[in-house]
Amino acid sequence: MTDGFFTIDPGAQKILLIVLSILVFFTVLFYTWKQFKRFALLDEMITRTHSWWAIFVLYIVFFCIHPMLGYFGLAALGFATLKEFFDKFPESKLPQRVRFLAYIFVLVQFALASANQLVPVIGLIPIVYLTLVTIWVLLFEKPEAVMTAVPISLWGLLLCVFGLSHLSLLLAMPKIPDYVGTTSSLFLYYLFLTQFNDVLQFCWGTLLGKHKIAPQISPKKTWEGFLGAAVTTTVLAYLLRDITPFSVTQSLVVGLVLAVTGYFGDLNISAIKRNLSLKDMGNVIPGHGGLLDRIDSITFSSIVYFYLILYWFYK
Repeated sequence: MTDGFFTIDPGAQKILLIVLSILVFFTVLFYTWKQFKRFALLDEMITRTHSWWAIFVLYIVFFCIHPMLGYFGLAALGFATLKEFFDKFPESKLPQRVRFLAYIFVLVQFALASANQLVPVIGLIPIVYLTLVTIWVLLFEKPEAVMTAVPISLWGLLLCVFGLSHLSLLLAMPKIPDYVGTTSSLFLYYLFLTQFNDVLQFCWGTLLGKHKIAPQISPKKTWEGFLGAAVTTTVLAYLLRDITPFSVTQSLVVGLVLAVTGYFGDLNISAIKRNLSLKDMGNVIPGHGGLLDRIDSITFSSIVYFYLILYWFYK
């Protein structure tokens, strides 16, 4: 990761300019359209565009000024997202002391990731936390908490923290040999593809969607939206490969893998919301819902993306 905005490598600058151009284009388009005809979907798209502007500015603040701000931003996002998840459960199922223990592990996980401690990052939550929280519950909580507090808190950490910590770990990785860019380009490349894949699923599904994939979980998700987004995201990954160390084949693999894992991350959060009888996990981001609604596609894809890079370039 580089030291500041004006020294960020050209690959990251290229994607930032693409995103800025897209935001400017659609802002002008939607507001011009609004002058002639106003309807509910247009108002929703304007709200979403406002949120994307806020996300863009937050990215500049946290990831283009100083590396430590990036690590802090990811940790803060993980902490806030986990709290959002935990708030959906009563204390009878998730006692306060278990929540507090999980929050401590958030801090430790991101501290290890920012220090490029690969093995501890891999094992801290699924091994150390699982062991300690089980012991704690057996000694100090009600017996039924073994079947509620343990799996809920572990699942929350894996969904909200584990994947994000791998993005922090990616930023902390050393420079890839013979690659002119830095891991900040790989980080932004990943964010652009995963978030744009979400938009493409919505667009393709709205235009062509007829055949539902999982109607009991998410009635609006269709095969047309999924396949259209997967193909388009894979093409984008190929077209932007010049800012990465990826070969043609590797870029195609990354695009397809991010589209598929991102989709099932999204579907997984939809299933959780349905089980909890919720429309959104929160209302922090207008037009998007809660924080977990916004990072749902990251929960699985970030982990797979990191280990693809690790396997290809850090042997």
